[in-house]
Amino acid sequence: MALDRVGMHVTVPLWVALIICKPLLTERLPWYALRCMAHPALTAALAVLAARRPDVYIRHRELCVAASMATTQLVAIDGTFNGGINLFDRHGNSAALVLLMMSIYNGVVGTLATALYTCLLHAFTAVLLPALALAPLLSGGAICRRVMRAPGADVPLEELFFWLDVVHGGFGPVRTPPAEQCLAVTTWAVLVLGVALPQVVLCRLERQRRAEL
Repeated sequence: MALDRVGMHVTVPLWVALIICKPLLTERLPWYALRCMAHPALTAALAVLAARRPDVYIRHRELCVAASMATTQLVAIDGTFNGGINLFDRHGNSAALVLLMMSIYNGVVGTLATALYTCLLHAFTAVLLPALALAPLLSGGAICRRVMRAPGADVPLEELFFWLDVVHGGFGPVRTPPAEQCLAVTTWAVLVLGVALPQVVLCRLERQRRAEL
């Protein structure tokens, strides 16, 4: 539980600073900024609960973490549809940066970080993470519309699609249209980085903990 509290205490000020700088001051979207505050507000409430009533927090820890992950994704997806600045305009012809931006918009970054610092049981995340993947998968079209609006983004996107095809083999036809390439990549990011990767890491950590007992 100590890692939970550290993660929460780091998360809240980072989110508040990001919300103030981006949607509030830069994009001038106060209602969107207010909705973004749902995640740090919930995280702060959970931190207080963990500090003052640790018995209650531990008893309902999985549900608390699940709620935190869900709000992370909802805020990220809200930004996909309603955010002002298009992050993909700053892709810099970098395939890795495009993948990172996709993972921010679909909430994968937040899900992965929360899953790793809370170290939930593998049996719980085996159900939770696939369930949380549904919303990001459904928002893939909106993410790709942002990608397609960014000048020159099709170049790093094609490179990213190529490397995923090299790694996995048969990822898609060579002349796949950019919009379809984008959907394939964002789907891959959700399923591999947001579901499979944390599952593998948490499973190994759980085995290590059991071996040390």
